[in-house]
Amino acid sequence: AQHGLTRRVHAASLEDATIVLQPDAPWEAGVVALSWSSVLRDPVDGKFKLWYAMNTVGCIDSKCEEQRSVGYAESADGVIFVKPVLGLMPSPFAANRTTRTNLIGLDRGLDSVWIDESAPATKRFRAQGKVHAGGIKGAPAGSIAHQTSADGLHWRLAGGWEISPCDTQS
Repeated sequence: AQHGLTRRVHAASLEDATIVLQPDAPWEAGVVALSWSSVLRDPVDGKFKLWYAMNTVGCIDSKCEEQRSVGYAESADGVIFVKPVLGLMPSPFAANRTTRTNLIGLDRGLDSVWIDESAPATKRFRAQGKVHAGGIKGAPAGSIAHQTSADGLHWRLAGGWEISPCDTQS
């Protein structure tokens, strides 16, 4: 059931276009694509949270997993997103491999993030998607993996993976 929601459809126009996210942080040098993303509003803190994949030039297939990462951003209004410096993962894009980044340990192929309000607090955030070569340790490329997190930043494998020929992006 939907409570307090109103659907408003507006005609799209270029004048109203707002770039929500672009590779503008120092640790994103060389990033040309901010692809798949999941955005949701966390009912606990009210923030809009965004997880997105980053690729470098020529890194669109699974031959260069070391040049892919997942970034995290958050917003109070769902329009202006901030990339907090988390210090969790080094940047594969920056020459000095700095850990002063917004990168998190979520496998790049896990392209669906959601909140499970019925789960224990330690597994409230969930993600699933296709594992790419060099992704989750021990998981075969092309398999489907599930991960959980208490905060949406620190992830762990949840119950293994499934071998599946399905398309997880559609």
